[in-house]
Amino acid sequence: MLDLLIVGLGWAGAYVREQGRAEGRAVAATTRDGRDDTIPFAYDASAADLVDRFKALPDAKTVLVTFPLADADAVHGFMAAWRADVTTPQWLYYGSTRAWSTSAGDVAEDATRHTPPNPQVDPGRIASEQAWMQTYGGCVVNLAGLWGGARQPRRWLEGMLASKDALAAKTGVHLIHGRDVARLTWALTARYTPGERWLATDLHSHDWWHIVAALLPADHVAAAWLQELMDATQTYVLPRPHARWRRVRSHDLWRHVGLMPSATQPGCE
Repeated sequence: MLDLLIVGLGWAGAYVREQGRAEGRAVAATTRDGRDDTIPFAYDASAADLVDRFKALPDAKTVLVTFPLADADAVHGFMAAWRADVTTPQWLYYGSTRAWSTSAGDVAEDATRHTPPNPQVDPGRIASEQAWMQTYGGCVVNLAGLWGGARQPRRWLEGMLASKDALAAKTGVHLIHGRDVARLTWALTARYTPGERWLATDLHSHDWWHIVAALLPADHVAAAWLQELMDATQTYVLPRPHARWRRVRSHDLWRHVGLMPSATQPGCE
């Protein structure tokens, strides 16, 4: 039996598999076409042979689902097709922190895993997460912005900073490196919490202005815009005070698994 089956390898799942292999764990992953030494598996809720597709997957102590299911009904359909003739695994399901970092209400109040998500942000996805937790006892891990490898904050900046106004509108951002996603995931297989939700960040609330100042060359046009904006807003120190945006707290998750994040400076691996 596998220690972990990753349904939908994806970007984050690749880090999880890499760490598992490095530690000698029994881990396997699926992709639609079986590339990169994975199991070919295409999830199609309407497929007549969906039950058979699931039966072809290996048994695992923990199953990680990395891709979003559209709503609660999609989760029920997924689980109905899952094999009923094997031991029920531990379920881990990846989500996003977007519905917490953009929550309505007082931005001075930190968002925690017990904070209700913003109902206007990804309502179907939030409903699917509730179904995983409440109906099937799954553990939901809501991930902050993912970076690492080819996903570098400096590359994002070029597309985000089309104008001075665009830079002015930038506030805070929460991030987590793929390597730390993997560390948390494996830790949760050992310290599993059925029916619980965790928010996963690198314990920092980053300031986009600070990231611009740190990662872009001094002669970049955005650096000049930043200087003008700092003067106009009487901002003399970066990062700016967090009172301007809502922070997402994940200290309880890191404390639960007894770890600390390994990559907390965006763009520095």
